[in-house]
Amino acid sequence: MGEISDALVRAREEESKREKPRSSQAEHHHSFDRDPAGETRPEADSAKQESHADGPELVPKFAPPERRARAEQPASIGSRPSVPEVRFHKIPLDREPGWVSRLCAVEPHSPTAVRFRHFAVRIRSLMDQRRPHSLLVTSAVAGEGKTTVSVNLALAMASVSSDFRIALVDMDLRRIRVAEGIGYEEPGIGGIEDVLEGRLRLGDACVRTDMVGLDFYPAARRVADAHRLLGGAAGKVFAELHERYDYVICDGPPVLPVPDVPLLTPHVGGCLAVVAAGRSRHAAFREVLQLLPRSIWVGAFVNESRFLSREGKY
Repeated sequence: MGEISDALVRAREEESKREKPRSSQAEHHHSFDRDPAGETRPEADSAKQESHADGPELVPKFAPPERRARAEQPASIGSRPSVPEVRFHKIPLDREPGWVSRLCAVEPHSPTAVRFRHFAVRIRSLMDQRRPHSLLVTSAVAGEGKTTVSVNLALAMASVSSDFRIALVDMDLRRIRVAEGIGYEEPGIGGIEDVLEGRLRLGDACVRTDMVGLDFYPAARRVADAHRLLGGAAGKVFAELHERYDYVICDGPPVLPVPDVPLLTPHVGGCLAVVAAGRSRHAAFREVLQLLPRSIWVGAFVNESRFLSREGKY
């Protein structure tokens, strides 16, 4: 996917030259909820206000028929525990610092966003061949662009899979970059690390977005000993994610600096390696392949590559 990464490089260069004041998020409407003429689709507004309480909307499309039938039955009064109001996030569409991580939302009709959607269709096809339907995006070391790829892949997948439920999860608990990448700021609220610690239910950590079908689970605080959490409750949390969603995209930690990725791979269907062209070392990438079983890899995304780019190519 060299053309995608080349466009991301150009976007970053453009971002570094531009300083634009932050505009109010309340004035924006999500571009994915518009048609090319700019008119907002009414069904998007109704879908994004649904509750995350147990019900039909939490049943993945791949769920067995008997489970879907149970979910469609009305619950008796008092049978559901009370839960906090579901958090909602309107993805910002301005070009403030970090916007490249959500380029597919900021510039949904750009060539880069179109290529990301092609990439998302291919990744979805690969995930359909695996069980469970989840992908861990990782890299050899930090700073190779895995969060940018994770967020844009989730946005692109949601745009081509509106009938499916998709979760974007921050599993890089030592750096917690997904919230920043998707433009979410809500300090003092629990995150996925609290779910792993057993202090919060999964549904209470969920943030629903204005992208129909897409939820994300941010990490609220850094965890220095993340391997302790991932080695314990990760299996249970992933089982619940797979129960709730059709596809799960995880921004994972890098492989070499910390022991977290081998603790996560038993619970996902596959891994995608992000490699920065001209910066990633061959020896580091070879070591990554040796640390994880070959069967877990679905491929590699070469980031910041200019070699495959052709201007004007369809």
